[in-house]
Amino acid sequence: MKRMELAAIATLAIAFLGLSASQPDSDLCSIEKSVIHHMEPAGVTRTTPQFIREIAIEDRYAVALWVLGEAGGTATLQKKGDKWVVLYAGGGWNSAGGLIDEGVPKAIAHRLARDVGMSG
Repeated sequence: MKRMELAAIATLAIAFLGLSASQPDSDLCSIEKSVIHHMEPAGVTRTTPQFIREIAIEDRYAVALWVLGEAGGTATLQKKGDKWVVLYAGGGWNSAGGLIDEGVPKAIAHRLARDVGMSG
């Protein structure tokens, strides 16, 4: 494939998955890989279709929304050095309060929650 076709396909995939095209591709890929690696005991692999539904990044924190079969949840990540580290991955919360409980600063938690459609 030509480079332009690959770029168009990547842009469509990002739009389809709800990912922000303004985020660096390396961050999005690193976040996705970190969450998948963390969720491997639950049977998640790189070939699990549409596992990551949305990613929001604010400063050195990120939230990834995921779906696995009929289950779904969130992953909270923090960038340490050049790597994204999973602080939490599971279900059970859908608000900024859950992010704050995982160590995300309050202002950032509220922006992340807003960006992925959680309650403030």
